[in-house]
Amino acid sequence: MAKYSGSLFGKISGKAKDSVASTWKGIKYIREHVIPQNPKTPAQTLQRDKFANISGFGRRIVDTILNPHTIPAPKKKSAYNVFVGNNVPLQSTGVLDLSEVELVKGGLYQPGIDSIEFTLPNGITLDYATDNFGEAQASDLSFGVVYDRVADKINIGELTRGAGSVTVNNGRVPNTDNEFDCWLYFVSADNKRVSDSNYDLFIMPA
Repeated sequence: MAKYSGSLFGKISGKAKDSVASTWKGIKYIREHVIPQNPKTPAQTLQRDKFANISGFGRRIVDTILNPHTIPAPKKKSAYNVFVGNNVPLQSTGVLDLSEVELVKGGLYQPGIDSIEFTLPNGITLDYATDNFGEAQASDLSFGVVYDRVADKINIGELTRGAGSVTVNNGRVPNTDNEFDCWLYFVSADNKRVSDSNYDLFIMPA
């Protein structure tokens, strides 16, 4: 790329034969015109599939989970970009694996999901231990996230850590063998700390 300060013909822009003239941040330049290639090797195709899958899922939770609970809030990236950057490397195939998706990441104590059960009339309840370690407090908020595969809908429930469980209103009564991807994470009452998310799969029993 070559810089230039003036021209006998005034302002130069656009393509001429094998060269392109333009301006970038106030700097005039001329460079070789190169036609971008779009190689489709198996590795590149796989990476694009991973990116597309994670990006698509991230867009569904950006307002409800990523923006409010990516803590501390990133300064030079969006919460969505942080989510994509964290999760693309965790995928191993071109098919989205929700068991490897981390909704949020942080150091607040995460006891994990002990059990999941269906509760009338249409709730999915995530149970967890109430032991507190480090900065964890009973007043922390617990968030349950449930993806209903049949309805293709993401539902969220909220309670306090001290309750020992959080119920997510699924909006419908599941049928036998319906599958639900479930996550649990915690946010401090002052909204300054967050835990990692913990995943488990719930299959509606007969």
